[in-house]
Amino acid sequence: MPTAAKRTAYDKLTQPMQKKFVNEFMVDFNAGRAYVRAGYSPKSADQNAWSLSRTQKVKAALEEAMDNIGITPNRVKAGLAAMAFGDGVSKRVTGPNAHNEQDRMGAMKELGRIMGMVTEKSEVKTVADVHVMFDDGTPAERAAAATKASAEHRKVSEAE
Repeated sequence: MPTAAKRTAYDKLTQPMQKKFVNEFMVDFNAGRAYVRAGYSPKSADQNAWSLSRTQKVKAALEEAMDNIGITPNRVKAGLAAMAFGDGVSKRVTGPNAHNEQDRMGAMKELGRIMGMVTEKSEVKTVADVHVMFDDGTPAERAAAATKASAEHRKVSEAE
């Protein structure tokens, strides 16, 4: 008795727009554009596409599709390493292995980021207490609270 074909991650997607998103992503590997082309709203497309691509089923389907065409994490790392550390020429010339110094630096930075050697850091400085204003007071009460918060902010700014 023949066995049923194994369902792929793509087959397990339940919404047609999710399947369309995966197909469109494979066109240019741009999640925001794929999101819009799949029929979703262009409003906040990049952020929503990122969220969609992180859902378990869609993520599995994207990984499966990438793997089917030979794009794997190890292959990406190997390609970046070859570009970053290869013995190719340092001037821009034509050919499959020609990279300039800017290409090499970009590849090294990206490889370091992927491997966790380079992290993006940002410093957060607290300037003043945060006052949350709710829209449940009268207009006069809200205006008084805003004036008080503004005065406190000015005082802190002047002290620095």
